[in-house]
Amino acid sequence: MFLVIAHQDTGYDLLSGENAFYIVGNSWGKGSGRNDFALTKLDMSTDVLWHNYFGHSHDEYALQGFRCNDGGIVMVGFTKSFEPYGDIYLVKVTPEGEKIWEANFGGEYVDYGFAVTENKNGELLVAGVEGGFFLPTRADFKSRNARIILIKTDSEGKGLWQKVFESEGHEWIKAIVVASGGGYLLCGTTQDGAHGGFDMLLMKIDDDGNEIWRRTYGGKGWDKAEQLTLSTDGYIYMAGSSVVEKGGVDSGILLVKTNPDGGIIWEKRYKTEGKDYASDVIATPDSGCVVAGYSSVGEFGKSDMLLYKLDSDGIAQKITRILPDDDEVVSLSLYPIPVTDNQFFIEIQTWESSKFELHVYDLNGRICHTSEIWSNQKVSVFPELTSGVYVYVIRYVFKCISI
Repeated sequence: MFLVIAHQDTGYDLLSGENAFYIVGNSWGKGSGRNDFALTKLDMSTDVLWHNYFGHSHDEYALQGFRCNDGGIVMVGFTKSFEPYGDIYLVKVTPEGEKIWEANFGGEYVDYGFAVTENKNGELLVAGVEGGFFLPTRADFKSRNARIILIKTDSEGKGLWQKVFESEGHEWIKAIVVASGGGYLLCGTTQDGAHGGFDMLLMKIDDDGNEIWRRTYGGKGWDKAEQLTLSTDGYIYMAGSSVVEKGGVDSGILLVKTNPDGGIIWEKRYKTEGKDYASDVIATPDSGCVVAGYSSVGEFGKSDMLLYKLDSDGIAQKITRILPDDDEVVSLSLYPIPVTDNQFFIEIQTWESSKFELHVYDLNGRICHTSEIWSNQKVSVFPELTSGVYVYVIRYVFKCISI
């Protein structure tokens, strides 16, 4: 499904709700006249229920969202409406998109909020960077040293404390999770690591923002972390990018697995023919994980999304999308989503009548259902599955066209 709200629109995060999804991102010209936080709610059939926009007279960019314990949604990012260089911008809304409160935080330099999470008391922890901004292929720093900034607020967005971590080089945080034993785990990137260039950074802090420990990972190049997740057995997965040379040359996906104290279990790099970057990692019930990202060399187009399923030892199965050689898929539909009554329908439109294979996998990678599908007709599928989350793959001549 393609969702276009207006021109120059960007989606950065996807949240699940009660029989709904929320897209967190940015939109131009729909709110206060420039870039604004944009929140879109969709039902389970991906039909748009509403859009809402949050901002002021200048630019606002939402970079992450989080669904709170009370059902509300908090979004974090950047605003230029309060200070000349820009501040961290935090907005909380109801499940129906009505603004509850907003707040901005920062210092004398440009500040970006990259991540936000909530503890059991309803307090929020925001993490980001003071003095710079980072993308996988580019760094644009506005001060000598971009530094980690942490902000803790109460449930109403009022600041409880704000801390900046000094370092010998640039550092920033991109993701936060609440640690199972208390405190928080944060991942990001540091220029002050022991391995050279930029290194992945993993930190643990207590509830007051005091550093308990920090670890760095990587090689001699630019190694940068984007996201972390906790496995079902307590291990930490951290995903990012490993760049051999400045400017994105020979970039690959870097995945690090550690024990709960940051001790390294293994560190592995995954590479296609292009420049590859990781965007997210999610733990799976088999103690493995799924890593999502993109590659600059596409089999489907100019660039492709990448999806890797990895077991607990880091052995990966890449899932990608390739069009058939001798036919063209005009459209593909699978519905309803979610599947009800153990039945769903598939319609594949092609120029010619072609045979495809449907494979349904559980999150452990086991095949739960296989069937043949002919294009240009409505096909009923009865997979006989138990309730849960599954991945479907449709192939033509052993080439995957949809996941």
